[in-house]
Amino acid sequence: MDYATYLRRGRPIGTGMVEGACRHLVKDRMEQAGMRWTLPGAEALLALRAVNENDDRDDFHAFRRAQRHRHLYGTSLRSQILVTAPAASVAWRTLPSVSGR
Repeated sequence: MDYATYLRRGRPIGTGMVEGACRHLVKDRMEQAGMRWTLPGAEALLALRAVNENDDRDDFHAFRRAQRHRHLYGTSLRSQILVTAPAASVAWRTLPSVSGR
């Protein structure tokens, strides 16, 4: 790693930013008074905090809906949407007629 170039460009070269993010995302939430966590519960909460911090809520909810649909019905949600979409929602276009045939 070329530290001099990174410093000239104003790039961080230490671990402080990563450690700060870990403290904010993990430690501050997990070590509040009276809290006890199982490993699966802690992992689930941290995954949700990461989704929230990265502003990925819409993508996450779409993923969860598709995952639940696949679990309940054994098919992908996308295939169901494509099959059951009302015909009125499809924009049809008319091909120009070919003269001389």
